[in-house]
Amino acid sequence: MKVHVFGNCTSPAVAAYGLRKSADEAANQFGSDVKDFIQKHFYVDDALISVSTSEEAISLLQRSQEALRMHGKLRLHKFASNSEEVMAAISSDDLAKDLDFDSDHLPLQRSLGLHWDLALDAFTFHISMEGRPYTGRGILSTVHSIFDPLGFIAPVTIQAPTHGHTIPRLELCTALLAVEIKDYILENADISFNCVKLYSDSKVALGYIHNQTRRFYIYVANKVERIRRSTDVSQWNYVPTCKNPADEGTRSIPAENMKDSLWLKGPTHFLNVTEDALNLDQTHELVNPDDDREIRPTEALCVTKTKVSGNSSLGTHRYERFSRWRRLVQAIARLKIFARMHKDQKEQVKSTLAKVATYRDAELFDIKSVQRQVYGLEISCIQQNMHLPKDSSIYKLSPFLDADGILRVGGRIKMADLGFIEKTPLLLPGKHHVSRLLVLHFHEEVKHQGRSFTEGTVRSAGYWITGCKNLISSILHKCVICRKLRGRLDWQKMADLPKDKLEVAPPFTNVGVDTFGPWSVVSRKTRTGSASSKRWAIMYTCLVTRAIHIEVVDKMSSTAFINSLKRFTAIRGKVKILCSDRGTNFVGATDDLHIDTINVEDGPVKNHLYNSGTTWIFNPPHASHMGGVSERMVGVTRKILDSMLSNVSDHSLTHDVLCTFMAEVCAIINNRPLVPVSSDVDFPFVLSPASILTQKVGDSCTTTNDNPETFSLNDLYKSSWRRVQALSDAFWARWPFYHIQTFTFVSQPFGELQ
Repeated sequence: MKVHVFGNCTSPAVAAYGLRKSADEAANQFGSDVKDFIQKHFYVDDALISVSTSEEAISLLQRSQEALRMHGKLRLHKFASNSEEVMAAISSDDLAKDLDFDSDHLPLQRSLGLHWDLALDAFTFHISMEGRPYTGRGILSTVHSIFDPLGFIAPVTIQAPTHGHTIPRLELCTALLAVEIKDYILENADISFNCVKLYSDSKVALGYIHNQTRRFYIYVANKVERIRRSTDVSQWNYVPTCKNPADEGTRSIPAENMKDSLWLKGPTHFLNVTEDALNLDQTHELVNPDDDREIRPTEALCVTKTKVSGNSSLGTHRYERFSRWRRLVQAIARLKIFARMHKDQKEQVKSTLAKVATYRDAELFDIKSVQRQVYGLEISCIQQNMHLPKDSSIYKLSPFLDADGILRVGGRIKMADLGFIEKTPLLLPGKHHVSRLLVLHFHEEVKHQGRSFTEGTVRSAGYWITGCKNLISSILHKCVICRKLRGRLDWQKMADLPKDKLEVAPPFTNVGVDTFGPWSVVSRKTRTGSASSKRWAIMYTCLVTRAIHIEVVDKMSSTAFINSLKRFTAIRGKVKILCSDRGTNFVGATDDLHIDTINVEDGPVKNHLYNSGTTWIFNPPHASHMGGVSERMVGVTRKILDSMLSNVSDHSLTHDVLCTFMAEVCAIINNRPLVPVSSDVDFPFVLSPASILTQKVGDSCTTTNDNPETFSLNDLYKSSWRRVQALSDAFWARWPFYHIQTFTFVSQPFGELQ
């Protein structure tokens, strides 16, 4: 590839690489100074360098121009210099286009965004005051429009902050900034420096840097640590404020005084003074350290000598401060190590801590202390070869003292072929805090298993804890991890049923709506086979009688839903309440999903519901249990349809067949018993939704009657019209006592929540 595309994201990186690669290849032929000039003094396609003599500049530019032409086929041109000798040595075609040597004044050159006056060899700044009012906003707009990245005219445009950090902190930050600038200059400058010195006019900051006796708070400590990491305290010196050029950068100086200011020329007289006159070796002490808020206060150290008698002990009540057995043992072990070190100065801490025997001694010390406190009377009796009191809690365990003076369980199995700790475990009281720490320790060792695991591990470790079973049960009951792993799940108590499911009303007055499907049906015959289309079903469930009504629709749209609702109300009567979930089938804003939905928020559906006096109620989001009546009926319907469709091939299922199946499904479901069938011969009536919908029992046909007279079961054996009314009265008479009572019991296996 010989040509590079201009404007790509990688173009600047590729161009810079090509320039540096050309410099590397030309270094042997044209010199290392050409390589350094191209690689270190170019910024994108601009180069800026300063050399000592005109001859050096001419040689460097000519060799660089030839090197880039030969090794990179790059033309280096548009030169500008403050030396007429350099400009005369370069071809006019390679000079900047706007240079006119016949003119009295050379034009300004832009060098990396700054205006360079070739005649004066100085940077100039132009300020535009057009259209800016003399207000705070106008002044800020004017100041921020000046491009001064090196801060040449900072005293004119910059003022010191009036709030924020304290003055000592700001002075310390400026010292840190000086260190960072020093590091940057040393890293990038081509000049080698014999000595680097830093000056500050803040005696507080110099005291911080030279400090060797006091401690600082975090902010100052971090700054001082960073400063001393890159510099030595001997490099820091004091400069009076009147001779500090950096001080003028924070003060306002008139523009006409900038030319002769210390900011641009520096304190020449101060720098020429000898080191002896400056007294650079002087030390800088802290300024008012007791009143400085950045310095930590000193604390007096008091040494107290205490004489300890031989019979004194730590006291096991101190053990209650520990929540882990291992921490208690480590604390006692460190105390014993410290006591040994105090006695023998040659003993090393690290070598002692590494010994397992030290921790074992600490464990035995803890157990022995507990036994001395709880079983002091029993131990005294054993030491004097006396019988234990019969009311002692460890009388039946036949305790004895081993060679270390620790109480162990005796028993009758000393001749058994077992280990010493299995035959004679250490004896501990179950109600002591140390016993609780031990059980908790071994419970965690077996990864929070049950009581048997924990108790077996305690016994295998050689401990006999009185009342161990109760202690383990108490610890397991309070263990948070065990409660998470094996805790009993809580159950939410079921709420009361809504009123629209309990009121006595005609069938299909309060209705639940749900959709299901689709099914693929044969729409028409073709030459090569048959064309199919989809069908969905809309189920209307009576919330009172649990009867269902199914309508088949050819598409999921507002028009199809309105037609099915009209057919339903034409057959079953006016609907008072419609209930459904908040699925995408009924909620709007689904056009962007490109799915088949029924949007009840559309104008046609909303207007139809308004005109018919019907209220549509949505269940809360993520509360599918509130539509459990409809969901249950959908599940039963699918089971019956699966049985029916198993005998029908896919090529013979048409719209009429599907509608017929839906009608048969409605008949089957509506004839189901709502309550368990009674075995009482005096109640042959089966309470089902069909008994109130069709007013028929068995093979008899009845007609309806609007006679408001009250009827009883005896009217079943009289005239036919009385039988119909008797069936209706029997349904509503048994409905509250048998069907409603089934909802009384709460489906909650563990009783009511506390």
